[in-house]
Amino acid sequence: DRSPSRGLGDVYKRQTMEKVTVNKDLCIKCGMCVSMCSENFSFDKDGKSDVINETVTENTKNTAECCPTGAIEIKEV
Repeated sequence: DRSPSRGLGDVYKRQTMEKVTVNKDLCIKCGMCVSMCSENFSFDKDGKSDVINETVTENTKNTAECCPTGAIEIKEV
């Protein structure tokens, strides 16, 4: 067998990391994200959504899908 052996580093390279962000220009201050996912979102001083934890969970993804303006974005890093 001539296939190269794969070390642990190869496994980590193949995994994609995600983080959540908010496009403040699209946020309409409805508060849906804060009520659905308070582990990721809070309000900033202007009443817009503010990311307090960038870690993406299934709940984060569901919340992003429900955002009425698409202001919540899940990005690969």
